[in-house]
Amino acid sequence: MLKNMRSYWICAVVVAFILGIAVGRALERRSSLLIASPVQNPDLAGIEKLHQLDERITLLNDPKALQQEWTDDAVRLEPDGPVDVGKAAIYASDLRSMAEAPGSAIVSYKPDIRDVQVIDGDCAVEWGLFDAEFRESASKPVETVLGKVLRVLHRESKGDWKFSRVMVVWNQNH
Repeated sequence: MLKNMRSYWICAVVVAFILGIAVGRALERRSSLLIASPVQNPDLAGIEKLHQLDERITLLNDPKALQQEWTDDAVRLEPDGPVDVGKAAIYASDLRSMAEAPGSAIVSYKPDIRDVQVIDGDCAVEWGLFDAEFRESASKPVETVLGKVLRVLHRESKGDWKFSRVMVVWNQNH
């Protein structure tokens, strides 16, 4: 009986050890995907392409160009503004903002994305910080904005990543 019990515990310890190694390797593989460079991970390479597009077209101050980065069913949440649901609503809101403040422009935009996690093959979540400079009109001085962003990204059927859900919070420094 004592011999059987000892064998049972030895087997249990060996199985636990093997499971521990397997779980450790699985977690290593998963975490290496999260910190892998875009060269090593095609998902991150596609997301980085979206980040570069976002930086480039944000500075164009062109609502039509900005449509390239949104999914059709995108949702944008900004402080002190309406919830924009759908690419068309985001476009209309951008047009309205430009019409209400002619000569307004974003003159610099520097995002600092701190964490990107691919949830499954077609969905990712990221958060980051940004600083931007803008002017409310051609006659107004340039102001600085510091902000935070939380975004859900979706890979479209053609393989391009786009913003699906975006929440932005910012503080204006005068």
